[in-house]
Amino acid sequence: MRMSILLVFAITTSAWASGGSSKPDKEKASSEGTRIDLFEDIDLEDALLSGAWEETDNGLQTNDAEPARLDLGKAPKGEYDFTITFTRLNGNRAVGQALSYRKHDFGWFMGGVRPGAGESHNGFAEVDDSPSWNNRSTVDKDIIRNGVKHSAVVKVRKGSVEAWIDDAQIVKLKTNYKDLAPAGRSAVTPGHLGLVSWESPTIFHSAELVVLSKKSKKKSRSKKKIAPNQEPPQSRGRPGDRKKSAPFAPDKMWTGIWSVDTGPLNISGTVESHNGNKVVFRLTTKEFGTRDWVFQIDGANCKLVDSLIVKVKFGNQVSNIRGEGGYRDGHLDWRGGWLITGRNGKSNRVNNTRIVLTRQD
Repeated sequence: MRMSILLVFAITTSAWASGGSSKPDKEKASSEGTRIDLFEDIDLEDALLSGAWEETDNGLQTNDAEPARLDLGKAPKGEYDFTITFTRLNGNRAVGQALSYRKHDFGWFMGGVRPGAGESHNGFAEVDDSPSWNNRSTVDKDIIRNGVKHSAVVKVRKGSVEAWIDDAQIVKLKTNYKDLAPAGRSAVTPGHLGLVSWESPTIFHSAELVVLSKKSKKKSRSKKKIAPNQEPPQSRGRPGDRKKSAPFAPDKMWTGIWSVDTGPLNISGTVESHNGNKVVFRLTTKEFGTRDWVFQIDGANCKLVDSLIVKVKFGNQVSNIRGEGGYRDGHLDWRGGWLITGRNGKSNRVNNTRIVLTRQD
């Protein structure tokens, strides 16, 4: 199979959160629009970000990795519903969905035990830089049961995002999305959808995307009368007539994920130089500092050829790079490994490394 995650107003919760007797919204946990089966053409090897994923007769099964993450491709530009069905086999950590809207990435997490407490929680993350178990969207309720098949729907709308479990609305958060952020190690490729499970083997039976259709809005335009001696207004041209910016322009920000043995790291930066098919990205991670990553990009193929120290916390030299990747429309994805030599002269081979970058237009 080939597959193609601060103006805040208010938050409202259903009876799950309040504990009252009010009934959940009668709105169905689905919307009209274009339906896309996200598992139909999935390629597990290409989609896998961390953990072990296996195709079974019942769906895609994860192991007990911390975490197991799967990339499901780019999120729609507009409003959408992201629906999954899943069964957590054992464990008491969260099962989640990675989401994105208008260049703001975030996640929805269900059934994870709050640190230091016995009751599980459900919530979006991050909200106001706070995790899913401790923010305004958090709902403390034991909803997810091991061995039971559940459905979950996240409805992404302009001005709000809401989550449903088993056809019951759990929470609705009013937001402009500027207060949302990727959930640390649960994050997937920026601007993409994804699946996550934490230390709890889970079967994901299905994943469906519903892209909402836009209602056509016809605006009447009144023609201005031009005086006999008045020149007509100059045309501003069509948007398509404007010159497109270069794909590796130095003023464009690139963000992404650098997967290492200890887990995924958020990485960001700009293009330092571009000469022929060689592109130098100056990228920074909070954990390791800044490096120049030199990629050779030939059409749809890309290859990492060098990694140069700029300002890093650990002065390890990278050499003997091996791997391959692809590039298309501002999205770079490379996998491979290299030899690391420390300041003490000792070297070790690092394999299964992945760098994913997306240009923020």
